[in-house]
Amino acid sequence: MSQPLCLITHRFDPHLKLKLNQFSEGEFVYKKNLFEDEETLKKCEAIICRTSLKVDGDFLNKCKNLKYLVTATSGFDHIDLAETEKRKIQCFHVPEAQSEAAAEMTFLLMFATARHWTRAARQIRSGNWQRELLMGHQLRGKNLGVIGLGRVGTSVAEKAKAFGLNVFTYDPYIQSSPDFVTRLGFEELMRTCDIVTLHVPKTKTTRHMINKETLSWMNSEACLLNLSRGDVVHEEDLIEHLVDNPDFRVGLDVFKREPLNSTSSLFNFSNVVLSPHIGASTEEALRASSEGAVEKVRALLRGETPTSGELPPKAEWWGD
Repeated sequence: MSQPLCLITHRFDPHLKLKLNQFSEGEFVYKKNLFEDEETLKKCEAIICRTSLKVDGDFLNKCKNLKYLVTATSGFDHIDLAETEKRKIQCFHVPEAQSEAAAEMTFLLMFATARHWTRAARQIRSGNWQRELLMGHQLRGKNLGVIGLGRVGTSVAEKAKAFGLNVFTYDPYIQSSPDFVTRLGFEELMRTCDIVTLHVPKTKTTRHMINKETLSWMNSEACLLNLSRGDVVHEEDLIEHLVDNPDFRVGLDVFKREPLNSTSSLFNFSNVVLSPHIGASTEEALRASSEGAVEKVRALLRGETPTSGELPPKAEWWGD
């Protein structure tokens, strides 16, 4: 009897890739050019994917024998969970694997916006040093607002304490928080904090939670960071806010549409730091997410239920 076929569709830890078929539970096949091989799609019983694969009805129509889907990411808005539920496909994600990478990336953007890193890089490349234009800000003593107190948000809060920031948080779904943080309402946090960083999932409630009105609550010299999902920020409203508030600073790792269009107005602002959705792009996070996804698939193929990461989440925030 042949082994169940598990298809791996995107980035994967190369060391683990070499060991995959030592496992007895199934045959693991890595397919980079996924859509050129519909025959393999038709046969596979399990898929390990990432956010660049749009799992919708059209895709699932090609996967006649699919039973299990695991995304090796914390985010899962690329999966149409209504479609997978209708087809009785069990879905899981790997929420714990990439949180440290994303938290560290938050501080990269925090420092880069505070010290005008985009302008600094342009100056040194051009040879036109004007250091008087690069007067930045220290983090110690500033008020940091962390919106979303899950794994990433909590890690950011803990690291912020070490940097001497005053940490404020907003999360209506998580009642416990580190004893060094001060919990505030959403509007109060936006008005109080010098830096606001977003670490929320994409839901109906969080979509465009940063918009013209909520941006108006922030200080005109404040800083906004987004490493969650692009749709959490109303991009057009943000651009308008930047035009009206030339000292407002922004760090973005995610966007409404990815890749970000080269004609985007966001490129026009020297006080905006942009990165191409690399919050989880570390070797350690790739290894942990790859291992976590494989372990979940192996458990499913053995007829077991993984201990974490079931989709849709059985959580209050998912119902909003």
